[in-house]
Amino acid sequence: MPPRSPQPTPIGGRCPFSPSKAVSTLRSATAVHAHAESRFGLEASRIAPQFAHVERTPPGPRFPRSPGPDALRLGVACLLTLTLATLPAGAATPSRATLEHHLDPAVEVHGRWAAVRLPVTNGVPAWNPTTLRFGPDGTAWAANYTGEVYRLEDSDGDGLEDTARLFCQVTADGLRHPITLLPGTDSILVGTSSEVRRYSITGPGDAGPTQTVLRLPDSGFTYDWAFGLCRDPDGHIYLALPTDSYNPEPAPDPGRWRGALLRLDPAGGPPGVVATGLRFPYGVACDPYGAVWFTDNEGGGNAGEELNRVEPGGFYGHNPRKYPGAGPAMPPVARLAGGRGPGGIAFNPPDNDFNGTGGDLFVAFWGPDFAWEEGSVSRVRIVRMPDGSVSTREIPVARRLPKAVDLAFSPGGDLYVASYGRGGFNNTPGDQPSGAFYRLVPAPWVEPAAVKPPRVATRRSGDPTRGAAVFQQAGCATCHAVDDASERFGPSLAGLGATFTESRVLEALRNPSASIRTGFEGYRVRTRDGQDLTGWVVTADADGFVLRVAPETDVTVARTNLLSREPMTASLMPGGLVDALSTGELEDLLAYLGVPEPAPEVPKTLG
Repeated sequence: MPPRSPQPTPIGGRCPFSPSKAVSTLRSATAVHAHAESRFGLEASRIAPQFAHVERTPPGPRFPRSPGPDALRLGVACLLTLTLATLPAGAATPSRATLEHHLDPAVEVHGRWAAVRLPVTNGVPAWNPTTLRFGPDGTAWAANYTGEVYRLEDSDGDGLEDTARLFCQVTADGLRHPITLLPGTDSILVGTSSEVRRYSITGPGDAGPTQTVLRLPDSGFTYDWAFGLCRDPDGHIYLALPTDSYNPEPAPDPGRWRGALLRLDPAGGPPGVVATGLRFPYGVACDPYGAVWFTDNEGGGNAGEELNRVEPGGFYGHNPRKYPGAGPAMPPVARLAGGRGPGGIAFNPPDNDFNGTGGDLFVAFWGPDFAWEEGSVSRVRIVRMPDGSVSTREIPVARRLPKAVDLAFSPGGDLYVASYGRGGFNNTPGDQPSGAFYRLVPAPWVEPAAVKPPRVATRRSGDPTRGAAVFQQAGCATCHAVDDASERFGPSLAGLGATFTESRVLEALRNPSASIRTGFEGYRVRTRDGQDLTGWVVTADADGFVLRVAPETDVTVARTNLLSREPMTASLMPGGLVDALSTGELEDLLAYLGVPEPAPEVPKTLG
């Protein structure tokens, strides 16, 4: 009999070990991996899908690994999966009546899941929730952009969390913007704008003594965030810091950490820089093979919304001025089409069926800026090929899930999603509490919404060819490209119809100041040598910043020459550019931009 050829394997596909063998393998390596339980105690990473196309990437990286065979890592992953499949003690299963009572009919689900808006009405109000994670004991942890870290609890025993119990308020410690959490058995890591801090857990879940784990470059600018705390199968902890290229006056950053993926030193030393050239990598997760994955969003050298697999030492394309000599940019594993602004990611444990999605990577999408009712979730099926490369396929999960910013799978197997709510200008918190938590529960009685083909415009009127001429005549082409690769003066409009509704596009055309894309906020700048400049910051460092003042025209402003710099509340795009267009010309323009007509409302039905 001829030997069998190697077969493709879904990342996180079925475990090749029996539970007993997994336990035996783990015990045999206790001397080397004595801390395995505690490392896995911090939230399980999960695996996963892309839309109507499949992409292939070359063989993946080889991360530094602790001693021990692959069997150990896979055995531990399988043991972890069994742990996750066990409900926490005392957890109740919500009845169908309870689920239906809290079902949000506005959310479109593309599978048999009940999209439940959790009735969290007690305790800490949701005020722009930023993250959601589960601890090793099954506790759901969350944080608000306004500083509160809290636990979600089911106080009435109906199976749905209804209470947010305060754990700590980071502003009391002089910190701001907790956006990433990594809970453990007796402590929790909290990533804020200025540092990663460890809070000990005492008594019935109260905060005890704290310790600074890592101080971060922080100038007080809005985008000085920290993202994606996660732990790999070998216990290494990773943290992603977004770019400081849009900060007109970034904090000193001698290690060039901002715009990089870091690996923390358990001994408390400086972190290792694993990858650079990152823009806004909100989501970071590790797969059972030890590879690290992250999302990044369009702009600043990224031609689209991205899913990346980390190659140690790799440069991922953003802000090359900060990383001279970094080499060519690593291509993304996949261009994500499930929405705008990819956020948190989570691998579904391989043995958690969740309607046939075991092993898939789930991605939260923020949606268009200032479109507060928009947001989505998709999943990526990742298949590891025999040569080490991967292929991907993205599949929609839910749409119109408002401002989905992060997600996580519970030990019981349900998908929880943090919904940010309505915020303030320039990514500041809203002036009043807003936001929610959703729970997607497998429910055979839910009728899935039809999946619309991505990036396909369906219009009964309008001619794309005539629309191309209107695009030129109205001046749109002066500032905007449609080639999915260029930023002239405004963001690229490629794939606009895939994530923007007709009403949203029309609003942006008629009132551009109502929604300003992150990274394209304008500044008025005066220099000591008499220049008056208006534009957006392309990149910045300790010596000065580069201002884009016209299509493909940049001006470098040295700090020694800066007289004043004021942020603009209005868009750099003037209003009224389309007011002179006829109805027919506007229809042609929308057809050229690929914007579909509004779909007729189809009521949801329950079986």
